[in-house]
Amino acid sequence: MPIAQEQQRPTIPPAIPPRPLPRASNVPTVDFVADSQLAAQQTITTAAMTTGFAYLRNLPIHIDFLGVRRLFDQCYASPEFASRFKMPGKDRPSAFNRQGKWVGDEGVDDKASLDLPARVFRGPFAEILKHAYGDDFQNIIAFFQAVEEQLVPLVVQATSDAISNRTGADVDVWSIRRDGNLHFRLIDYHRSTPQPRQACRAHRDGSIATIIFQDGTGGLEIQDNRTGQWVGIPGNEVVLMWGRSGEVFSGGEVKAVNHRVNTIATERRTPAIVFIGADHSTELKPLAATHRVGGAVGANGSGVTVGMMHQIMKQHRQRREAFQRRFAP
Repeated sequence: MPIAQEQQRPTIPPAIPPRPLPRASNVPTVDFVADSQLAAQQTITTAAMTTGFAYLRNLPIHIDFLGVRRLFDQCYASPEFASRFKMPGKDRPSAFNRQGKWVGDEGVDDKASLDLPARVFRGPFAEILKHAYGDDFQNIIAFFQAVEEQLVPLVVQATSDAISNRTGADVDVWSIRRDGNLHFRLIDYHRSTPQPRQACRAHRDGSIATIIFQDGTGGLEIQDNRTGQWVGIPGNEVVLMWGRSGEVFSGGEVKAVNHRVNTIATERRTPAIVFIGADHSTELKPLAATHRVGGAVGANGSGVTVGMMHQIMKQHRQRREAFQRRFAP
């Protein structure tokens, strides 16, 4: 199949009515207009220890989702443009990737992603990107930089407070984030079948915490840690949730949440996601010496690092996709 044809957007079938799910209730919510910084931090701390996720409302930070879609459309229309999204360094993979039928994975909707480590927004490479990709990408860079400056410190400090409050130890998550490890991802989901099916399988992120900015489409579902029930998240909510690293570093005091994307009712869904991580050299074990987490990857001082965990997760995903490509009908 020619490359240009391969990169075209899929044909979009008629809209599917969303599968009804109960809405999440009693979710800790931060209002950035009404709440003080202290109140916001306390709410996030409570969420980390209870639900494992929170809503962030009335944020002063916004992303232009139409600009995000235009950027993806440029990638679909021009293989040369898409191929230029390559991280600095020899043998680095392209930041532009595709899933779904593009790679023979019939179990999920067609989707493309742009994976952007925070380091590309820092220093001279950021200026190169701004000039190479135009105004839409410049606005995306400005958005992620604002998230890093205004939101990430609040989440990191609140996570530190959650662990300290429960363990009685003076725990500082900043001490394992000296490299400022952040990862930004833009995703463009397409429904490629008239039948409802998952857009993203159930999983827990490997991050300390994740922030998801939604475009209003909906489809995000989270499994309630308290009941095990899947609940629907309104499409206009900005969601903060905790991941596997956060749970391990906290000795289980911070709750990682299982989540998925299901039944996209409109033709596209384009979320922007921020993954807050620890330094890749950090060993995966509780930060408070009094805690041990049985069964978690590297939790009891096995020598597994954050970087190793991400490599394991990547290899697992690649093996699954290779299997699906081989046996796809």
